[in-house]
Amino acid sequence: MAIYAQLQDNTVVNVIQAEPDFIESGVVGDPANWVNMADCKNTPGVGSTYDAELQAFIYPQPWPNWVVDPLSYEWVPPVPKPAGDWFWDQHATRWIAERGPFSQG
Repeated sequence: MAIYAQLQDNTVVNVIQAEPDFIESGVVGDPANWVNMADCKNTPGVGSTYDAELQAFIYPQPWPNWVVDPLSYEWVPPVPKPAGDWFWDQHATRWIAERGPFSQG
């Protein structure tokens, strides 16, 4: 068994677990529209796009100023995340330290 992503114009429209023979049979559409996740970087998800040159699934860009990391093929903010618990504030375009449930201020 393998995980396959069905593409339409390089966008993932379906993800299933199947045997290669099942995909090749054409029962679920043109086999050329299916990509075996084992041959790719990242996990496919409906709405992600497939870059055949990179052999990677890339999710939609979360913010206009984020870029794809060339090693992980995931979106990263314009400022590297500091160590620890932080969340991204897009309006301020910076990381904000998370406060614990009992912190004051």
